[in-house]
Amino acid sequence: MSDARPWRDLAQCAVLLGALGVMPHCAEGTATERAAATATRLNRAPHPVPELPRTGAELAQFPAAFDRWFADAFGGRASLVAARSRLAVLALADSPTSTLLVGPRRWIFAREQRGLEAVRGLAPLSDAELGAWLASLSARRAWLAERGIAFAFVLAPEKAAIYPEELPARLPFRGPEDGGEGRREGALKYFSADPELVVPDVAAHMRALRAAAPETAYLYTPTGVHWRARGALAAYRALGPFLERYAPEVAPWTDEDFELVSVIDTSDSWAQRLSLGTALFTEELALRPRRAREAVRRAAARSGNELDASYERAGEGGPTRRTLVLHDSFGPELLPFLAEHFRVLEARRTIDFDLRLIEELRPDVVIQVYSEHALLAQRPDRSAALAQAALAPAFQAATDVVLALSRPGSFALHDTSGAATLSAPPDALGGFTLTIEGPTALLALPTPARPRLGERWVLGVDLTLAAADRVALFYLEPGDTAIDRKRVYVAEVPAGRQTAVFELGPRARPDGLVLGFGRSASGARLHGVEVRRIEE
Repeated sequence: MSDARPWRDLAQCAVLLGALGVMPHCAEGTATERAAATATRLNRAPHPVPELPRTGAELAQFPAAFDRWFADAFGGRASLVAARSRLAVLALADSPTSTLLVGPRRWIFAREQRGLEAVRGLAPLSDAELGAWLASLSARRAWLAERGIAFAFVLAPEKAAIYPEELPARLPFRGPEDGGEGRREGALKYFSADPELVVPDVAAHMRALRAAAPETAYLYTPTGVHWRARGALAAYRALGPFLERYAPEVAPWTDEDFELVSVIDTSDSWAQRLSLGTALFTEELALRPRRAREAVRRAAARSGNELDASYERAGEGGPTRRTLVLHDSFGPELLPFLAEHFRVLEARRTIDFDLRLIEELRPDVVIQVYSEHALLAQRPDRSAALAQAALAPAFQAATDVVLALSRPGSFALHDTSGAATLSAPPDALGGFTLTIEGPTALLALPTPARPRLGERWVLGVDLTLAAADRVALFYLEPGDTAIDRKRVYVAEVPAGRQTAVFELGPRARPDGLVLGFGRSASGARLHGVEVRRIEE
């Protein structure tokens, strides 16, 4: 038996004893201020003070709501958390939270979306999930090809796949060299069934870059999630053949175009959320271009969103093509490399494959860049128009109704960004009117149990909009306490009376469906909602 446990128990006892030293601080600041400070460190909204229960249902939920608020607002919490984190991470190379994992050299790994199990070959996607992804990516490629637009889909590997030796010894890693196959490797093999689909193997280029430079020229941040510029450089090199074909005017950047400089990078680190300060920061080698970049980032993106970016090349000559990059938080490091190959690069931080945006910008190339977590965290049918085209006929033909909601009392406001009310005056169209004094409205939908394995359920929303707009269906998974903007289906709905359709996935909670209206929420008429079981 390992002797680590007694030391861990002693450490926990030390934390409890240390509480005696921080109790005098328990009265510092108001509860609201302490809750806000706690939420800021954890990068989330503070849990609100729960209202006193007035019904039996509210009474049942009150203890958990109070516990969440109290955990944020408790005086001295910051000192306790910091002490516990320092003992766990610095002394024991252990994690103080179940959502993170700490390696022997204090590298930190996130455990979301079973990422560590995925790279170890323990959480592969099913054939049905892989088939859905391939169908969606092939549909995107075909739709773009009809318009003369090239398409590539880039998956950033899990950090543990590139640095497996930094994992704790109790988690043996089986990489490709050991005959293991992770979630991403399995997906790449499956996607090869479409020979025209470009999904490069970034990990192979990462391993080559890692072997060719000093150890501290990290490809990923040791204490965070994202890749460094050298990791993005590997993705850029993986896209080399694609760029050579569709943006050939500019020669690719090589090793000679960069130098390695010593820096202490404090960005993208879990250390702050663990109240560790700068204790884990060390010097590392980062990329610095030896020559000026031709593409210049505009001070503000054309979209007006601070998470987006716009690049342009100045002067005459050079590339003539335009590209659109749709990305998650892994995109920004890659954008400067890609921008050199295009006259204009527009980047949007979104998980939607937005046909309306593509039609508006008319790029020559579309590139999507996402963490491999996207294979599980996102729905493959990220294009509203493509999903609607496939699901609408199946929904209309289905006769097996699982749930039907047509009375105003079946719905309730989930949350709003302003003051919203539901009303049901006499309506010639047989619906009730949604009245709102704010930009959006969210309706909670009472839904049945999840679809069983092998079943497909589609939810249809019968509604009338005054103008074309988007309607979103958010779905919560077990353990979620608030809406996650990554877990959403989006439907493009024309003006007039229409049926917006959404496929219900097996991971959605039965009580966790929320319907969201956009700009046209005011005056929208909702006539009913049905869930139908469709045939494959």
